[in-house]
Amino acid sequence: MKILLFTHKSDIDGMGNAILAKLAFDEVEYVLCETFNLQNEIKKYYDDGRIYNYDMIFVTDL
Repeated sequence: MKILLFTHKSDIDGMGNAILAKLAFDEVEYVLCETFNLQNEIKKYYDDGRIYNYDMIFVTDL
């Protein structure tokens, strides 16, 4: 199962979510972002079609 995680980059909570995801799932890609640019980061994945390469997408700590 391939996972995409968007999480907060400005505090330890955001990175903690990335670590837990890597422990829970085999394949995890994470994007560290700020609350104000979350929509832009997600849009990049939609625009180039990469969003469809993932089985599950999580947004945490934002």
